[in-house]
Amino acid sequence: MDGRQNRREALLTLLAAGTASVAGPVWSQTLDLVPDAALDLRVMFFNTHLLPSIAQTIAGHRGQDDYRTAAIAAQLHRYDLVGLSEVFEARRRDEIIRTVQENSEGAYHTVCSPKAAGRHLVCGGLLLLSRFPIEGEPHFLTYKSASRVYTHGIKADGLAAKGVIHARLRLSDDLVVDCFLTHLESISAKARARQVAQLAEFVAEHSSPDRPLLVMGDMNIAADFPSAAPATAPPASTASSEYRLLLDSLRHGDKKLVDLWAASHATRGGTRDALAKEDCNRIDYILLSPPHDDGAISWEPASVRVEPFLDANVKQGSLSDHAAIECRLSLRPAYQEARR
Repeated sequence: MDGRQNRREALLTLLAAGTASVAGPVWSQTLDLVPDAALDLRVMFFNTHLLPSIAQTIAGHRGQDDYRTAAIAAQLHRYDLVGLSEVFEARRRDEIIRTVQENSEGAYHTVCSPKAAGRHLVCGGLLLLSRFPIEGEPHFLTYKSASRVYTHGIKADGLAAKGVIHARLRLSDDLVVDCFLTHLESISAKARARQVAQLAEFVAEHSSPDRPLLVMGDMNIAADFPSAAPATAPPASTASSEYRLLLDSLRHGDKKLVDLWAASHATRGGTRDALAKEDCNRIDYILLSPPHDDGAISWEPASVRVEPFLDANVKQGSLSDHAAIECRLSLRPAYQEARR
């Protein structure tokens, strides 16, 4: 058998085993991919820290919102699929969409959080941009649990209608992918655990083991590090147990989703602080459905990186307080024979 095919089968075997527990690095940063990929795409998730006016004096106002919005928007046409969070104001969202469409000659389809209603003062702040058409109507969920002003003060998350967006993307005539974008509670671990349970139910309701699945967002859950810690070891902290709960809860059929960074790198991959590099936690994620043993279409990552979006024109040194996570993915049959 071809040596490249042997390496590919070994890679997929390691990946399938890694979904059973929190495992060590499975993918290297750059893979020797076999040819004839069904489709290649570039994906990025970014918490923009574009806060609503009502929150800018109490929740860490970064300043220069006009400049930062324009600078962020100017980067996005380089990607095929973009998930943004904390785009709370309609004018910021509209400016981003307008710039992306101008830079791509109208190539993108967009979905954003619904307008705020009830006790929420602002929307959920999510914005999904896709070069691929959206199949049918998108689905939305606003989380029921959240920190409240009367229990957690004026920085409570409950003022925003945080939730999740689902869009089914038509990548080709015979290939559809389920994409979920979310932003979880930042203050209350109890509320966040309930949101994870709601997210898992929502993902199960709107996905199928027959379709590839991608979940991305700011989970506000610190990834375990090192990720290769034995699954039988007791959690070192609340964050560790939260990370395991997240991965245990989100599934594609009977398999856990794969944490793309942990499966690709042995480093921390910090995203909480754009300037801290490895001296901060990773709380922003791209999670993928694992390969299928029956040859169904599945993801193969070619590269995964943290992008801090440094900018000397911003007083704090970066376009957001978070760093982004980006990757290049191929969709191909799980056990496709290499054609030489």
